Amino acid sequence: MFSKHTGGDTAVPKLASAIKGVVGEAVEANVVSVNIKPCQEQQCKNIAPYIPVMFAVCNLSTAVDVILCDDVVQQLQEMNAYNVLRNHSLTRML
Repeated sequence: MFSKHTGGDTAVPKLASAIKGVVGEAVEANVVSVNIKPCQEQQCKNIAPYIPVMFAVCNLSTAVDVILCDDVVQQLQEMNAYNVLRNHSLTRML
């Protein structure tokens, strides 16, 4: 799930518009596919391909902006193995 407050409705094609009882009561939500990868560290670049993830965009009743399932979290953690040093980091080290 992706919070509307984080810009979830902008420039993402809507695939469907309903979701039932994931968190609390059933809600109307736009279902979108977004390509994601881990947030990279400042001195690194993640060279792994993006992974497509389906999100329901709605008003979340929690303090978080995104809710991910365990499989997606595990995939993102495994993608950290594809972090490489950026070129400018190498030149500063030499």
